[in-house]
Amino acid sequence: LQARSAYLGYYGEWRNIARSLFEQALARSPNDPRVIAGYVMAHAYFISDAAGAAELRRKAEHAIALAPSLPDAHVALGAVAFQHND
Repeated sequence: LQARSAYLGYYGEWRNIARSLFEQALARSPNDPRVIAGYVMAHAYFISDAAGAAELRRKAEHAIALAPSLPDAHVALGAVAFQHND
């Protein structure tokens, strides 16, 4: 919840805080689709290379596979596509 709240702060240092909190949450719950989706959204803006984008895309697709009806997972996939002009 702290990671989501920080992510919704959206600008400046809040993004870095959100990224760190989502990394901690992912380490604790690697198969929680909401955590995976949040991790992807928090990191999508910062990944500038194709390999990083591909890894985030795989994580978003994994979140969708775990919870196909979870909107956050689809938004995460869209965030990666948007940030990388796809």
